[in-house]
Amino acid sequence: MSEATSQAVIPADTMHGDDVDIRAIVVWGLVSVFITVISISSLYALYNMFADEQRVEKSYNAKFTSAASALDQQAAALEQPIRWLDQSGDTVGVPIDVAMELTLKDYKQEN
Repeated sequence: MSEATSQAVIPADTMHGDDVDIRAIVVWGLVSVFITVISISSLYALYNMFADEQRVEKSYNAKFTSAASALDQQAAALEQPIRWLDQSGDTVGVPIDVAMELTLKDYKQEN
């Protein structure tokens, strides 16, 4: 009698819950990947849209007076004629275009 009770019969409907449904796992995995990609893409697009609006607003409202005056001063300093930069006469300030022309003349004379 002990042998009959140790070999219990398992009903068929309880084994159904133990099966792994590979198709359902794959489908839900693909759906979750799709939703994740769509979410990331839409958030990236929203970020770029708002970032562009902020960039436009900031560029219209920006005041560049100090930067513009500094650039004007630098351009004026570069466009000055040939001059001595120190009192001892060791350093000469030459505009870039004149310096390039002088360098080309020296190079042509050497060759």
